[in-house]
Amino acid sequence: MRINTQFPVAVHILAVLSYFADGPVPSEKIAASVGTNPVVVRRILARLKRHGMVETKPGGKGSTLCREPGTITLQEIYDAVRSGKEILFDFHPNPHPDCPVGATIADALATPLQSAQSALETELASFTLLDVVESMRLRNGRHGKGRG
Repeated sequence: MRINTQFPVAVHILAVLSYFADGPVPSEKIAASVGTNPVVVRRILARLKRHGMVETKPGGKGSTLCREPGTITLQEIYDAVRSGKEILFDFHPNPHPDCPVGATIADALATPLQSAQSALETELASFTLLDVVESMRLRNGRHGKGRG
């Protein structure tokens, strides 16, 4: 069982657009960096576009950021790719109702899991895309190039 990867992929996509900000970046180039199919990238780009983070050029010319990386929080990116109010943890839908554990596990875990979800969202709100890109630039020995 894996946790949804759309959020890290969305951050990766936006980081590529910030890192290579000298012009529109085609989805094929982004997909090569992510290691996925361009269709997956285009789907996530569509969500990011709906949330005002990117703009796309018609005819496959590519995408660009439409906001400065320092103004895009990781929380905003997380919200952009979530389906509705999907939560980080969920419960198996059919625990045995006559089992003392199965009948009460959801209630017993509700508060700790909600607390964990809130902590995650608070932490994501404290970081921006610029923080991510600057960390990459430092690791790559590249300073001050590109947008952000």
